Amino acid sequence: MDTEKIVRGSVIHVMNYVVIELMRFGYKLAVKNELADLKDLINTNADKWMRPEANEETGLICLDDDLDLLDTLDDAAVKRLMISISRILKTVDTYALISSPDIDELLEEEDLHDEAGGIFDAYSVELAEDGSYGNVLDNLVMYYTSIYMLLWYCITQLELGRLEVYDEALQFSSDYYSSEGHEVSLKEPVSGLLLELSEDLGRDSVLLEELSRGNLGLEY
Repeated sequence: MDTEKIVRGSVIHVMNYVVIELMRFGYKLAVKNELADLKDLINTNADKWMRPEANEETGLICLDDDLDLLDTLDDAAVKRLMISISRILKTVDTYALISSPDIDELLEEEDLHDEAGGIFDAYSVELAEDGSYGNVLDNLVMYYTSIYMLLWYCITQLELGRLEVYDEALQFSSDYYSSEGHEVSLKEPVSGLLLELSEDLGRDSVLLEELSRGNLGLEY
C-alpha cells in the first residue's frame, strides 16, 4: 500500500480508536451511578477495550448499541462526552466524503488499522486511578490532551504526506498555539477539518473541566 493511502486512510482508524476510548470513559462514569447494575458485566479496564479480539472479555455486543445506551444517560459529563463523540463521527463522515469515499474498504484494511493503532498507542498515557467518579472525570479531561496530539499528528501527516512525524507534529502544534490568533497555513482541506474538530473538542474539554471542579471529592 502506498504512503498516501496509508496517511489518508489511517486518520479514519485513529478517530475510531478515539471514539472507542471516549466510550470507555463514558462507561467508567456511568457504572458509578446510572449503570451501576452493569458494573460487574462491563470491564472498563480491559487492555483492549471494545476491540474485536476483546469482545468476550468486555461483554459488549455492538458499537452502535453502546453509543445508543450512553446517549440515553442523564449524567452531565457523559452528555458532554457524547457531544464530543458526535463531533468526531460527523468529522469522520465529512473526511471520508472529501478524502476517502471508499470508507468501508478502508475500514477493512488491516495495514491501516495497525498503523492507526501504533499512532494511538504512542499518545496514550496511563493515568492514576483511585476508583472515584471525580477521578474518572479528571482523567477524562486530561485525556483530551492526547486527542489534541493525535489530531495534530494526523494533520502533520496529511500536510507533509509521509509517516512517522512525531517530532514534526509536536513542533507544528507548538507553532500554532504560540502564534498570534492561532494562525496556520494548511494546504490540505481535510487538515482544516481536523483542526476545526480540535477547536470544538477544546471547548468540550473546558466544560468538562468545569464539571470536574464542581465534583471534587464527590464519589458514587
